[in-house]
Amino acid sequence: MNEQRKVVSEIIKENQHLNNSEIAKLLVEKFKQFKNSQTDSLRRYVSKIRKKEKLVQSTPLTINPDSPFTFKQEGKTAQAQGISDVRVQSLEDLVAFFKIDLNIWKVKKWECSVYESHTKMRHYDQEQQAKAGYFRIDDTHKVVPLYRVWALLEENRPLILLNDIKSEMMAELKAFAPKYPKISYSKDKDKKYLFELDIFDLHFGKLTWDEETGDNYDIKIARELFMTCLNQLIEQAKNYPVERIVFPIGNDFFNVDNIAETTVHNTPQDEDTRWKKTFVRGRQLIIEAIDTLRTIAPVDVLVIPGNHDFTRSFYLGDAVECWYHKCPDITVNNGAKVRKYYRYGKCLIGYTHGSEEKFQELPYIMANEEPQLWAETAYREWHLGDKHHRREIKWVSTEEYKGATVRFMRSLTSTDAWHYGKGYISSLRAGEGFIWDKNNGLVCEFSANL
Repeated sequence: MNEQRKVVSEIIKENQHLNNSEIAKLLVEKFKQFKNSQTDSLRRYVSKIRKKEKLVQSTPLTINPDSPFTFKQEGKTAQAQGISDVRVQSLEDLVAFFKIDLNIWKVKKWECSVYESHTKMRHYDQEQQAKAGYFRIDDTHKVVPLYRVWALLEENRPLILLNDIKSEMMAELKAFAPKYPKISYSKDKDKKYLFELDIFDLHFGKLTWDEETGDNYDIKIARELFMTCLNQLIEQAKNYPVERIVFPIGNDFFNVDNIAETTVHNTPQDEDTRWKKTFVRGRQLIIEAIDTLRTIAPVDVLVIPGNHDFTRSFYLGDAVECWYHKCPDITVNNGAKVRKYYRYGKCLIGYTHGSEEKFQELPYIMANEEPQLWAETAYREWHLGDKHHRREIKWVSTEEYKGATVRFMRSLTSTDAWHYGKGYISSLRAGEGFIWDKNNGLVCEFSANL
Protein backbone atom coordinates (compact mmCIF):
# COMPACT_ATOMS: atom_id res chain seq x y z
CA MET A 1 0.00 0.00 0.00
CA ASN A 2 1.55 3.34 -1.03
CA GLU A 3 1.81 6.22 1.44
CA GLN A 4 -1.03 8.26 -0.05
CA ARG A 5 -3.49 5.38 0.01
CA LYS A 6 -2.44 4.53 3.56
CA VAL A 7 -3.22 8.09 4.71
CA VAL A 8 -6.63 8.03 3.02
CA SER A 9 -7.42 4.62 4.51
CA GLU A 10 -6.56 5.76 8.03
CA ILE A 11 -8.64 8.93 7.73
CA ILE A 12 -11.63 6.89 6.52
CA LYS A 13 -11.27 4.49 9.46
CA GLU A 14 -11.16 7.39 11.92
CA ASN A 15 -14.16 9.13 10.34
CA GLN A 16 -16.46 6.38 9.07
CA HIS A 17 -19.51 8.50 9.81
CA LEU A 18 -18.42 11.05 7.17
CA ASN A 19 -19.40 10.65 3.53
CA ASN A 20 -16.89 10.60 0.67
CA SER A 21 -17.16 14.32 -0.09
CA GLU A 22 -16.58 15.22 3.57
CA ILE A 23 -13.55 12.89 3.72
CA ALA A 24 -12.14 14.52 0.58
CA LYS A 25 -12.49 18.01 2.10
CA LEU A 26 -10.83 16.81 5.30
CA LEU A 27 -7.87 15.45 3.36
CA VAL A 28 -7.42 18.72 1.48
CA GLU A 29 -7.54 20.71 4.73
CA LYS A 30 -5.18 18.51 6.81
CA PHE A 31 -2.56 17.12 4.42
CA LYS A 32 -0.16 18.99 2.15
CA GLN A 33 -0.03 16.23 -0.47
CA PHE A 34 -3.74 16.75 -1.18
CA LYS A 35 -3.74 20.57 -1.23
CA ASN A 36 -3.78 20.78 -5.03
CA SER A 37 -6.15 17.86 -5.56
CA GLN A 38 -9.55 18.52 -7.07
CA THR A 39 -12.26 17.67 -4.56
CA ASP A 40 -14.34 15.74 -7.10
CA SER A 41 -11.42 13.52 -8.17
CA LEU A 42 -10.41 12.98 -4.55
CA ARG A 43 -13.97 12.02 -3.65
CA ARG A 44 -13.92 9.29 -6.32
CA TYR A 45 -10.54 8.10 -5.00
CA VAL A 46 -11.98 7.88 -1.46
CA SER A 47 -14.95 5.94 -2.83
CA LYS A 48 -12.62 3.52 -4.62
CA ILE A 49 -10.61 2.81 -1.45
CA ARG A 50 -13.79 2.44 0.60
CA LYS A 51 -15.13 -0.20 -1.77
CA LYS A 52 -11.83 -2.11 -2.00
CA GLU A 53 -11.24 -2.20 1.73
CA LYS A 54 -14.97 -2.37 2.60
CA LEU A 55 -14.71 0.73 4.76
CA VAL A 56 -18.35 1.64 4.29
CA GLN A 57 -19.85 4.74 5.80
CA SER A 58 -21.64 4.13 9.08
CA THR A 59 -23.93 6.38 11.05
CA PRO A 60 -23.32 6.50 14.80
CA LEU A 61 -26.30 6.02 17.03
CA THR A 62 -27.52 9.30 18.41
CA ILE A 63 -30.16 10.01 21.00
CA ASN A 64 -31.93 13.01 22.48
CA PRO A 65 -30.10 13.87 25.75
CA ASP A 66 -33.47 14.19 27.50
CA SER A 67 -34.53 10.68 26.47
CA PRO A 68 -34.60 7.76 28.96
CA PHE A 69 -32.84 5.59 26.36
CA THR A 70 -29.08 5.04 26.26
CA PHE A 71 -26.85 3.77 23.47
CA LYS A 72 -23.30 2.54 23.60
CA GLN A 73 -21.46 1.89 20.34
CA GLU A 74 -18.27 -0.14 20.10
CA GLY A 75 -16.97 -0.58 16.57
CA LYS A 76 -19.45 -2.53 14.46
CA THR A 77 -21.82 -3.31 17.35
CA ALA A 78 -23.92 -1.26 19.74
CA GLN A 79 -26.09 -1.77 22.79
CA ALA A 80 -29.37 0.00 23.40
CA GLN A 81 -31.30 -0.03 26.65
CA GLY A 82 -34.11 1.89 28.24
CA ILE A 83 -37.07 1.86 30.61
CA SER A 84 -40.48 3.16 29.63
CA ASP A 85 -44.20 2.58 30.08
CA VAL A 86 -44.40 1.85 26.33
CA ARG A 87 -45.28 -1.81 25.81
CA VAL A 88 -42.68 -3.78 23.83
CA GLN A 89 -43.83 -7.26 22.86
CA SER A 90 -42.20 -7.88 19.46
CA LEU A 91 -39.15 -7.04 17.38
CA GLU A 92 -41.23 -4.47 15.49
CA ASP A 93 -42.15 -2.81 18.80
CA LEU A 94 -38.48 -2.69 19.78
CA VAL A 95 -37.41 -1.13 16.47
CA ALA A 96 -40.08 1.55 16.89
CA PHE A 97 -39.22 2.00 20.59
CA PHE A 98 -35.54 2.79 19.91
CA LYS A 99 -36.15 4.29 16.45
CA ILE A 100 -33.54 1.97 14.95
CA ASP A 101 -32.59 2.64 11.32
CA LEU A 102 -32.68 -0.82 9.75
CA ASN A 103 -30.72 0.52 6.77
CA ILE A 104 -27.75 0.75 9.12
CA TRP A 105 -28.37 -1.71 11.97
CA LYS A 106 -29.78 -5.19 12.41
CA VAL A 107 -30.94 -6.54 15.77
CA LYS A 108 -28.79 -9.49 16.82
CA LYS A 109 -30.33 -10.07 20.28
CA TRP A 110 -33.00 -8.40 22.34
CA GLU A 111 -34.77 -8.81 25.67
CA CYS A 112 -37.71 -7.24 27.41
CA SER A 113 -38.86 -7.61 31.01
CA VAL A 114 -41.71 -5.95 32.86
CA TYR A 115 -42.06 -4.83 36.47
CA GLU A 116 -44.52 -2.71 38.45
CA SER A 117 -43.98 0.79 39.75
CA HIS A 118 -46.13 2.26 42.55
CA THR A 119 -46.91 5.95 42.21
CA LYS A 120 -48.59 8.09 44.87
CA MET A 121 -51.38 10.21 43.38
CA ARG A 122 -52.31 13.39 45.32
CA HIS A 123 -55.72 15.04 45.09
CA TYR A 124 -56.49 18.63 46.05
CA ASP A 125 -59.60 20.56 46.97
CA GLN A 126 -60.03 23.15 44.21
CA GLU A 127 -61.85 25.78 46.31
CA GLN A 128 -59.27 25.62 49.10
CA GLN A 129 -56.49 25.69 46.52
CA ALA A 130 -57.89 28.86 44.95
CA LYS A 131 -58.18 30.64 48.33
CA ALA A 132 -55.11 29.59 50.27
CA GLY A 133 -52.87 27.55 47.99
CA TYR A 134 -52.66 23.75 47.83
CA PHE A 135 -54.81 21.81 50.27
CA ARG A 136 -54.46 18.01 50.04
CA ILE A 137 -57.59 16.01 50.88
CA ASP A 138 -56.38 12.41 50.25
CA ASP A 139 -53.67 10.24 48.69
CA THR A 140 -54.07 7.18 46.46
CA HIS A 141 -51.63 4.82 44.84
CA LYS A 142 -51.41 3.88 41.17
CA VAL A 143 -49.64 0.79 39.84
CA VAL A 144 -47.81 1.42 36.54
CA PRO A 145 -46.22 -1.40 34.47
CA LEU A 146 -42.74 -0.46 33.24
CA TYR A 147 -40.77 -2.20 30.51
CA ARG A 148 -37.01 -2.70 30.66
CA VAL A 149 -35.75 -3.18 27.10
CA TRP A 150 -32.29 -4.19 25.91
CA ALA A 151 -30.96 -4.85 22.42
CA LEU A 152 -27.64 -5.79 20.85
CA LEU A 153 -27.26 -4.21 17.42
CA GLU A 154 -24.88 -5.10 14.64
CA GLU A 155 -24.02 -3.02 11.58
CA ASN A 156 -25.93 -4.16 8.51
CA ARG A 157 -22.75 -4.12 6.43
CA PRO A 158 -24.11 -5.44 3.10
CA LEU A 159 -27.00 -2.98 3.10
CA ILE A 160 -24.76 -0.09 4.16
CA LEU A 161 -22.40 -0.94 1.32
CA LEU A 162 -25.24 -1.08 -1.19
CA ASN A 163 -26.67 2.24 0.00
CA ASP A 164 -23.19 3.78 -0.08
CA ILE A 165 -22.67 2.59 -3.66
CA LYS A 166 -26.12 3.84 -4.64
CA SER A 167 -25.52 7.26 -3.04
CA GLU A 168 -22.18 7.52 -4.81
CA MET A 169 -23.72 6.52 -8.13
CA MET A 170 -26.58 8.99 -7.71
CA ALA A 171 -24.12 11.77 -6.90
CA GLU A 172 -22.08 10.90 -9.99
CA LEU A 173 -25.14 10.79 -12.24
CA LYS A 174 -26.53 14.07 -10.95
CA ALA A 175 -23.13 15.74 -11.23
CA PHE A 176 -22.90 14.79 -14.89
CA ALA A 177 -26.57 15.23 -15.79
CA PRO A 178 -26.78 17.14 -19.09
CA LYS A 179 -27.81 20.78 -18.87
CA TYR A 180 -30.90 21.30 -21.01
CA PRO A 181 -31.46 24.84 -22.30
CA LYS A 182 -34.71 26.30 -21.00
CA ILE A 183 -37.48 26.28 -23.58
CA SER A 184 -39.67 29.37 -23.85
CA TYR A 185 -43.02 27.76 -24.53
CA SER A 186 -45.76 29.83 -26.12
CA LYS A 187 -47.84 31.73 -23.59
CA ASP A 188 -50.95 31.49 -25.73
CA LYS A 189 -54.00 31.71 -23.47
CA ASP A 190 -55.69 29.07 -25.62
CA LYS A 191 -53.15 26.50 -24.45
CA LYS A 192 -55.40 24.68 -22.05
CA TYR A 193 -55.07 20.98 -22.74
CA LEU A 194 -53.25 18.06 -21.19
CA PHE A 195 -51.81 15.49 -23.61
CA GLU A 196 -51.55 11.96 -22.19
CA LEU A 197 -49.59 9.22 -23.98
CA ASP A 198 -50.06 5.61 -22.86
CA ILE A 199 -47.62 3.28 -24.63
CA PHE A 200 -47.88 0.31 -22.30
CA ASP A 201 -46.49 -3.24 -22.19
CA LEU A 202 -43.68 -2.85 -24.71
CA HIS A 203 -41.83 -5.83 -23.17
CA PHE A 204 -38.53 -4.44 -24.40
CA GLY A 205 -36.05 -7.30 -24.69
CA LYS A 206 -38.57 -9.99 -25.67
CA LEU A 207 -37.55 -12.32 -28.52
CA THR A 208 -40.04 -13.98 -30.89
CA TRP A 209 -39.54 -15.83 -34.19
CA ASP A 210 -42.09 -15.60 -37.01
CA GLU A 211 -41.83 -19.31 -37.88
CA GLU A 212 -42.79 -20.13 -34.30
CA THR A 213 -45.27 -17.39 -33.45
CA GLY A 214 -46.07 -15.73 -36.77
CA ASP A 215 -44.15 -12.57 -35.89
CA ASN A 216 -40.58 -11.37 -35.27
CA TYR A 217 -39.75 -9.21 -32.26
CA ASP A 218 -36.48 -8.00 -30.72
CA ILE A 219 -35.09 -4.77 -29.21
CA LYS A 220 -34.58 -3.15 -32.63
CA ILE A 221 -38.15 -3.86 -33.73
CA ALA A 222 -39.49 -2.80 -30.31
CA ARG A 223 -37.62 0.51 -30.50
CA GLU A 224 -38.93 1.23 -34.01
CA LEU A 225 -42.51 0.41 -32.99
CA PHE A 226 -42.28 2.59 -29.88
CA MET A 227 -40.97 5.69 -31.68
CA THR A 228 -43.39 5.21 -34.60
CA CYS A 229 -46.27 5.01 -32.13
CA LEU A 230 -45.03 8.06 -30.22
CA ASN A 231 -44.73 10.16 -33.39
CA GLN A 232 -48.17 9.10 -34.64
CA LEU A 233 -49.77 10.11 -31.35
CA ILE A 234 -47.96 13.46 -31.45
CA GLU A 235 -49.18 14.00 -35.04
CA GLN A 236 -52.77 13.23 -34.05
CA ALA A 237 -52.60 15.69 -31.15
CA LYS A 238 -51.00 18.57 -33.06
CA ASN A 239 -54.27 20.49 -33.55
CA TYR A 240 -54.79 20.79 -29.79
CA PRO A 241 -53.00 23.59 -27.93
CA VAL A 242 -51.20 21.53 -25.27
CA GLU A 243 -49.88 23.16 -22.09
CA ARG A 244 -48.62 19.99 -20.38
CA ILE A 245 -47.88 16.33 -21.13
CA VAL A 246 -48.23 13.32 -18.81
CA PHE A 247 -46.16 10.31 -19.87
CA PRO A 248 -46.42 7.15 -17.72
CA ILE A 249 -43.50 4.72 -18.17
CA GLY A 250 -42.81 1.28 -16.76
CA ASN A 251 -45.91 -0.95 -17.06
CA ASP A 252 -43.82 -3.89 -18.32
CA PHE A 253 -41.66 -1.65 -20.44
CA PHE A 254 -39.01 -4.35 -19.90
CA ASN A 255 -39.76 -8.03 -20.46
CA VAL A 256 -37.68 -9.36 -17.55
CA ASP A 257 -36.68 -8.12 -14.13
CA ASN A 258 -33.24 -9.59 -13.45
CA ILE A 259 -30.02 -11.25 -14.60
CA ALA A 260 -31.73 -14.65 -14.55
CA GLU A 261 -34.04 -13.40 -17.35
CA THR A 262 -37.22 -14.04 -15.40
CA THR A 263 -40.13 -11.86 -14.38
CA VAL A 264 -40.42 -10.57 -10.82
CA HIS A 265 -42.31 -13.80 -10.03
CA ASN A 266 -39.46 -15.92 -11.48
CA THR A 267 -41.23 -16.92 -14.70
CA PRO A 268 -38.58 -17.58 -17.42
CA GLN A 269 -38.81 -15.48 -20.61
CA ASP A 270 -37.34 -15.60 -24.12
CA GLU A 271 -34.86 -12.70 -24.24
CA ASP A 272 -33.19 -11.12 -27.25
CA THR A 273 -29.84 -10.07 -25.81
CA ARG A 274 -27.75 -9.49 -22.68
CA TRP A 275 -29.59 -7.92 -19.73
CA LYS A 276 -27.16 -5.00 -19.41
CA LYS A 277 -27.53 -4.09 -23.08
CA THR A 278 -31.32 -4.32 -22.81
CA PHE A 279 -31.42 -1.93 -19.86
CA VAL A 280 -29.07 0.62 -21.50
CA ARG A 281 -30.96 0.56 -24.81
CA GLY A 282 -34.27 0.81 -22.97
CA ARG A 283 -33.11 3.82 -20.97
CA GLN A 284 -31.87 5.51 -24.14
CA LEU A 285 -35.24 4.90 -25.80
CA ILE A 286 -37.21 6.47 -22.94
CA ILE A 287 -34.89 9.49 -22.87
CA GLU A 288 -35.26 9.93 -26.64
CA ALA A 289 -39.06 9.84 -26.22
CA ILE A 290 -39.05 12.38 -23.37
CA ASP A 291 -36.69 14.69 -25.29
CA THR A 292 -39.13 14.57 -28.23
CA LEU A 293 -42.15 15.36 -26.03
CA ARG A 294 -40.28 18.14 -24.24
CA THR A 295 -40.17 20.18 -27.46
CA ILE A 296 -43.98 20.43 -27.28
CA ALA A 297 -44.62 21.15 -23.60
CA PRO A 298 -43.29 20.39 -20.10
CA VAL A 299 -43.48 16.66 -19.36
CA ASP A 300 -44.56 14.88 -16.16
CA VAL A 301 -43.20 11.32 -16.04
CA LEU A 302 -44.87 8.73 -13.79
CA VAL A 303 -43.17 5.38 -13.17
CA ILE A 304 -45.64 2.47 -12.92
CA PRO A 305 -44.05 -0.90 -12.01
CA GLY A 306 -45.25 -3.97 -13.89
CA ASN A 307 -45.42 -7.66 -13.02
CA HIS A 308 -42.57 -8.40 -15.44
CA ASP A 309 -40.25 -5.51 -14.52
CA PHE A 310 -41.21 -4.41 -10.99
CA THR A 311 -37.70 -3.56 -9.73
CA ARG A 312 -36.28 -2.73 -13.15
CA SER A 313 -38.95 -0.03 -13.56
CA PHE A 314 -37.67 1.60 -10.38
CA TYR A 315 -34.08 1.55 -11.66
CA LEU A 316 -35.26 3.04 -14.95
CA GLY A 317 -37.16 5.79 -13.15
CA ASP A 318 -34.14 6.51 -10.96
CA ALA A 319 -31.86 6.80 -14.01
CA VAL A 320 -34.34 9.07 -15.81
CA GLU A 321 -34.72 11.27 -12.72
CA CYS A 322 -30.94 11.68 -12.49
CA TRP A 323 -30.66 12.37 -16.23
CA TYR A 324 -33.17 15.24 -16.05
CA HIS A 325 -31.88 16.51 -12.71
CA LYS A 326 -30.91 19.83 -14.29
CA CYS A 327 -33.91 20.09 -16.63
CA PRO A 328 -36.71 22.29 -15.22
CA ASP A 329 -39.22 21.15 -17.85
CA ILE A 330 -39.27 17.50 -16.73
CA THR A 331 -40.64 16.08 -13.47
CA VAL A 332 -40.35 12.41 -12.51
CA ASN A 333 -42.59 10.67 -9.97
CA ASN A 334 -40.73 7.47 -9.07
CA GLY A 335 -42.27 7.09 -5.62
CA ALA A 336 -42.51 3.72 -3.90
CA LYS A 337 -46.30 3.41 -4.22
CA VAL A 338 -47.41 1.09 -7.03
CA ARG A 339 -50.50 3.21 -7.69
CA LYS A 340 -50.02 6.81 -8.72
CA TYR A 341 -52.47 9.64 -9.29
CA TYR A 342 -52.34 12.65 -11.58
CA ARG A 343 -54.65 15.63 -11.30
CA TYR A 344 -55.37 18.13 -14.05
CA GLY A 345 -58.05 20.65 -13.09
CA LYS A 346 -61.27 18.70 -12.48
CA CYS A 347 -59.71 15.53 -13.96
CA LEU A 348 -58.14 12.73 -11.89
CA ILE A 349 -56.27 9.86 -13.55
CA GLY A 350 -55.12 6.83 -11.59
CA TYR A 351 -52.34 4.57 -12.86
CA THR A 352 -51.51 1.01 -11.90
CA HIS A 353 -50.37 -1.96 -13.94
CA GLY A 354 -53.55 -3.95 -13.36
CA SER A 355 -52.04 -7.33 -12.53
CA GLU A 356 -52.68 -7.28 -8.77
CA GLU A 357 -55.84 -5.36 -7.89
CA LYS A 358 -59.37 -6.45 -8.68
CA PHE A 359 -60.38 -3.94 -11.32
CA GLN A 360 -63.93 -3.79 -9.89
CA GLU A 361 -62.50 -2.29 -6.71
CA LEU A 362 -60.29 0.37 -8.30
CA PRO A 363 -62.85 3.21 -8.13
CA TYR A 364 -63.27 2.53 -4.40
CA ILE A 365 -59.50 2.33 -3.95
CA MET A 366 -59.17 5.75 -5.61
CA ALA A 367 -61.85 7.24 -3.38
CA ASN A 368 -60.21 5.82 -0.23
CA GLU A 369 -56.58 6.58 -1.11
CA GLU A 370 -57.21 10.10 -2.38
CA PRO A 371 -60.47 11.32 -0.77
CA GLN A 372 -59.54 14.98 -1.18
CA LEU A 373 -58.74 14.63 -4.89
CA TRP A 374 -61.86 12.54 -5.37
CA ALA A 375 -64.00 15.24 -3.78
CA GLU A 376 -62.41 18.04 -5.82
CA THR A 377 -62.68 16.36 -9.25
CA ALA A 378 -65.57 15.41 -11.52
CA TYR A 379 -63.86 13.29 -14.19
CA ARG A 380 -62.03 10.22 -12.89
CA GLU A 381 -60.39 7.36 -14.73
CA TRP A 382 -58.01 4.47 -14.17
CA HIS A 383 -55.55 3.63 -16.97
CA LEU A 384 -54.13 0.10 -16.79
CA GLY A 385 -51.90 -2.19 -18.83
CA ASP A 386 -51.20 -5.91 -18.37
CA LYS A 387 -54.09 -7.35 -20.48
CA HIS A 388 -52.66 -6.25 -23.88
CA HIS A 389 -56.12 -5.50 -25.23
CA ARG A 390 -58.52 -2.61 -24.95
CA ARG A 391 -61.35 -2.74 -22.49
CA GLU A 392 -63.44 -0.06 -20.82
CA ILE A 393 -65.61 -0.36 -17.70
CA LYS A 394 -67.71 2.48 -16.31
CA TRP A 395 -68.95 2.79 -12.75
CA VAL A 396 -71.80 5.22 -12.07
CA SER A 397 -73.08 6.00 -8.59
CA THR A 398 -76.38 7.95 -8.52
CA GLU A 399 -75.10 10.49 -11.05
CA GLU A 400 -72.58 9.89 -13.82
CA TYR A 401 -70.11 12.55 -12.69
CA LYS A 402 -69.72 10.77 -9.35
CA GLY A 403 -68.48 7.57 -10.96
CA ALA A 404 -65.21 6.46 -12.54
CA THR A 405 -64.01 4.70 -15.66
CA VAL A 406 -61.42 1.91 -15.81
CA ARG A 407 -59.57 1.49 -19.11
CA PHE A 408 -57.20 -1.30 -20.11
CA MET A 409 -54.74 -0.18 -22.78
CA ARG A 410 -53.51 -2.05 -25.83
CA SER A 411 -49.90 -3.16 -26.19
CA LEU A 412 -47.20 -2.93 -28.88
CA THR A 413 -45.56 -6.23 -28.00
CA SER A 414 -45.56 -9.44 -30.00
CA THR A 415 -46.98 -12.80 -28.87
CA ASP A 416 -44.25 -15.03 -27.44
CA ALA A 417 -43.98 -18.80 -27.95
CA TRP A 418 -45.69 -19.74 -24.66
CA HIS A 419 -48.72 -17.51 -25.22
CA TYR A 420 -48.96 -18.57 -28.87
CA GLY A 421 -48.96 -22.23 -27.85
CA LYS A 422 -51.79 -21.55 -25.38
CA GLY A 423 -53.75 -19.75 -28.07
CA TYR A 424 -53.45 -16.31 -26.40
CA ILE A 425 -53.03 -14.38 -29.62
CA SER A 426 -52.41 -10.66 -29.17
CA SER A 427 -55.06 -8.28 -30.41
CA LEU A 428 -54.38 -5.12 -32.37
CA ARG A 429 -51.05 -3.46 -31.54
CA ALA A 430 -51.52 0.15 -30.52
CA GLY A 431 -50.62 3.01 -28.23
CA GLU A 432 -53.28 5.33 -26.82
CA GLY A 433 -53.48 9.12 -26.65
CA PHE A 434 -55.88 11.32 -24.67
CA ILE A 435 -56.61 15.04 -24.66
CA TRP A 436 -57.94 16.44 -21.39
CA ASP A 437 -59.60 19.78 -20.69
CA LYS A 438 -59.26 21.16 -17.15
CA ASN A 439 -62.96 21.87 -16.79
CA ASN A 440 -64.62 19.56 -19.30
CA GLY A 441 -62.70 16.34 -18.81
CA LEU A 442 -61.74 14.03 -21.67
CA VAL A 443 -62.36 15.76 -25.01
CA CYS A 444 -60.55 13.44 -27.40
CA GLU A 445 -58.99 9.99 -27.53
CA PHE A 446 -57.09 8.36 -30.37
CA SER A 447 -54.95 5.32 -31.13
CA ALA A 448 -51.75 4.75 -33.07
CA ASN A 449 -52.50 1.37 -34.62
CA LEU A 450 -49.45 -0.54 -35.86
